[in-house]
This record gives sequence, C-alpha cells and structure tokens, in this order.
Amino acid sequence: MYMKEIYTDSTPSTLHTFIQQNPLGVLTTAIPSPPLPLLQSTHIPWVLDIPSPTTDDTNNKIKLRGHIARANPQCAAILDSLATKPQSQSESNLPTEVLILFTSPYHSYITPHFYTTTKPQTGKVAPTWNYAAVQVYGRARIYNPRSEGEIGQQASMFLDKQLRDLSAHCEGDIMGYTTATNTSDTDNNLEGKSCPRAWTVDEAPEAYINILKKNIVGIEVSVERMEGKFKMSQERGEGDREGVLRGLDGMGGEVARGVAGMVRSYAAGDR
Repeated sequence: MYMKEIYTDSTPSTLHTFIQQNPLGVLTTAIPSPPLPLLQSTHIPWVLDIPSPTTDDTNNKIKLRGHIARANPQCAAILDSLATKPQSQSESNLPTEVLILFTSPYHSYITPHFYTTTKPQTGKVAPTWNYAAVQVYGRARIYNPRSEGEIGQQASMFLDKQLRDLSAHCEGDIMGYTTATNTSDTDNNLEGKSCPRAWTVDEAPEAYINILKKNIVGIEVSVERMEGKFKMSQERGEGDREGVLRGLDGMGGEVARGVAGMVRSYAAGDR
C-alpha cells in the first residue's frame, strides 16, 4: 500500500480497533497451482487475537483467525500447496506470505467544489477520494479437519473455537446483542428490544455444525506487520477542510456522516 506520512496511522490500538470494528477482510494469496489463478482473494470475517502484554513469550505474535469454504478455488490452491511441500517443511504452514485487507464502510468521492478556499483563489484543485484501510501481512497456518489423526482433531478444535469466538464477536460487538439470558426475548420477536439475546453456536444442532466444519478449512495468520492508511483531507488547509465537512454534511446519509466523522477526528493533528 502506498503510504504517505500524513495519511499514515501506525498506532497499534487504532489498527486493532479498526479490524475489530470492520472484521470482514479480503484474504489474498499468491500460490502457483495450475490451472488455478496465481492470485486469488476471498472476503472472510476474522477474529483478532492480541497476546497479553504480560507474556514473556517473544514469539507470541498477534494473530488473525478465520475460515474459508472448502469448495472455494482459493482453498483448493491452499490445500494443494500443502500437499506438494517437501517433507522437511511444516505440513500445515503456507510457504508464502499472505495479505489481508480491511476497509472502512465509510468512504466518499471528494469534489473540488468542496475546497471553498483554494478553488476560488487559485483553481489548483483536483478530485480525490477519502477512505480508510488497514493491510495485514503474515504467515498462515492451515487447519484441515479432514486430515487424519491428531492433526484432524486439532483442526476440529480450532474450528470449534473459531466459530464460537467469531459468532460471539459479531453478535455482541457488531450487533450489540447481549449474552445475558432474557426470558422476555423470543427468537421471532426481537423488534423493540434494547438488548436482544445473542445467538450462540450451541443453538444449532451439533450434527449440523459438524457437517459445516467438514466443509470449511481454518486459517490462522501470525501477523508480521500492519499498515494503516486514513486518507481524510489531512493535507488540506482549515478552510478547505471545513468546506469538505460542509459538503459531506450536505450530502446526508450514513456514509457521508461516517466520512465526516473521520475527517473531524484526523483534523489538525487530533491523532
């Protein structure tokens, strides 16, 4: 990702929060596996694991956990690369680095008409696009529940934890549902409830979940580096930035309001 210093935010807590709030990331791999494409991408929801700061293990890296459908051609390339690896290499680690891209749902075209200072004074303005994104690079370990013996059992346990943690995160942090039991809630009538009850994996039949697990493959990425780019009119002077805010506010809608909120957040070195 092209990183211009004025748009760069490498604060760990900012990047971690961004991923947790926008967990749908695009997994990209470059795996030679004819006749499949070399480059493949899939949208996957991820769980972010941040190690405890009190740990003494220097290898205890930040991790992203996800899963991919076995029928996905990208999964076929992943499993093929593991099957053809030399015996001296770990049988469950991909040989090449992977990229995961997370983006904000709030992004917008910025018209030169918004630049109410520079445009009338010099005319030296051009359209642009405001957006926010975080790229994660790392090494992936694959958990295939159809593997034999202990490896298959470990994969099944990984997927069980992955599905539960992902559901809990999305139900609680994304949807705002509560894990507390509320006897007044019903499955079909949650409208108007301030805190609907969160759905859990245990509500689905165990046999059904086991079938689902057989048809997915787990992915655990040990993070090597993260890059955060928040392009929110930081390069503009105060007058132009105020014009951008007025323009976005005038557009209305959730997306424009979201972009305006980030413009304000990153204005004048607030971050």
